[in-house]
Amino acid sequence: MQKYQVFINDHLLSIVEKPESNQQFNSEFYLKRPDQEEIVILVNWLLSGSDLMSVWLISNQPKQLWKLFQQQFVLIKAAGGIVKNKVGDILFIHRLGKWDLPKGKMEQGENSKETAMREVQEECGISQLNIGKELPSTFHVYKHREKLVLKQTYWFEIGYLGEEKLVPQQEEGIKKVVWVNPKKMQEQIKGTYASLKPMLKKLI
Repeated sequence: MQKYQVFINDHLLSIVEKPESNQQFNSEFYLKRPDQEEIVILVNWLLSGSDLMSVWLISNQPKQLWKLFQQQFVLIKAAGGIVKNKVGDILFIHRLGKWDLPKGKMEQGENSKETAMREVQEECGISQLNIGKELPSTFHVYKHREKLVLKQTYWFEIGYLGEEKLVPQQEEGIKKVVWVNPKKMQEQIKGTYASLKPMLKKLI
């Protein structure tokens, strides 16, 4: 079954043909066949604060609804990586009070792999990277200068066999760069963005 998922703050919005009862939350909202105006109202409501944990947009043509949903936003593409060193530790950055994975916006003329490699190098100060398989993209919504933005982030597995000193890119607001054992990253999972938690939990 086709399913499209977007994070709006800590809210998970899913576009599906029918709700998946085995993935229900305590606080949910269902909207069948929403139009453009209803989508914008709903997104602004979630951005302004809500007790809802999950929202379901229901359509017998979820792919078409996903296209309609995307048309309501300024679209931005980014890329980053789950970087593992030779002992299997994962590379985290700490920025704006949150734990995050190295990532950033695609520059003109770049493809997603090139962006992911460049961002890891710039944000963490390391090179000698080997890019691996592509992982599922994440989507999240935010507001910038009163415009609604939908950001798609492409993710890749990236290997690192070097022993360079980690150097946080301070001009980008990065305070720390650390290697974390996957079995000991409870602090990072608790203190990261909702859009990254499902991906990180699979690595434990």
